[in-house]
Amino acid sequence: DDLHRLGRIAELLASGVNLAGVSQILGLEARNTALESDNSQLESDNAELRSRQSLRTNRPHNEND
Repeated sequence: DDLHRLGRIAELLASGVNLAGVSQILGLEARNTALESDNSQLESDNAELRSRQSLRTNRPHNEND
């Protein structure tokens, strides 16, 4: 992971980004990765809840419910 990060820093510096810009970009990339992970988890949770809801609405009615 550290080697990948150093490679990314070198790539950004070589393309003309200054150190402050590198810091901002790395922070934004990390935030984006975290948001993508959160979104995937929310999509999974949503699918599970929809599945449960579908099971509840499709089962026969029971007077004891």
